[in-house]
Amino acid sequence: MAVLAGVLKRLGYEVVNWRYASTAASVLDLAGATLPQALAACRAERVHFVTHSMGGI
Repeated sequence: MAVLAGVLKRLGYEVVNWRYASTAASVLDLAGATLPQALAACRAERVHFVTHSMGGI
C-alpha cells in the first residue's frame, strides 16, 4: 500500500494509511474501531477508501 499511497499523494490526495489487526476481530468490529479514527485523521469532506484484498475494510 505504500507505493499506492505515494502515487495518490503525488496526485494531490491526502492519504491516511491506517494499519489494523485484520484477523483479530470481525470486519464489523474492526470497522467500528478503525474507521472513526481514520476519518478524523483525514479531515476531508469527501473520502475515498482504497483497500487491499487481504481483508481490507
